[in-house]
Amino acid sequence: MNTRNKIATLLVVAAAAVGAAFAYAWEPAIAALPAPPPPGGDQALLVRGSHVASTGDCMVCHTTANGKPFAGGLILPLIYGHLSKRHWPARTALG
Repeated sequence: MNTRNKIATLLVVAAAAVGAAFAYAWEPAIAALPAPPPPGGDQALLVRGSHVASTGDCMVCHTTANGKPFAGGLILPLIYGHLSKRHWPARTALG
């Protein structure tokens, strides 16, 4: 086999390897999330949730300084590392 054939074979094998890598790594697009329900709902449940959040002082750990309330992002330094408080979205099945 001459040098030209070796180079051509090498290029074909390399192209096949790159194609196989792309085929293996490709993932389909993530489906869009459904739209959240309109605000409103059960007013008694909203009042109860507001009371529970204020009684538990949830805003302290789930709001950064000068941040949007309950948006998360507060980092609590601990002796073994840092704990990041995040925003936990409401579970629509539970209200």
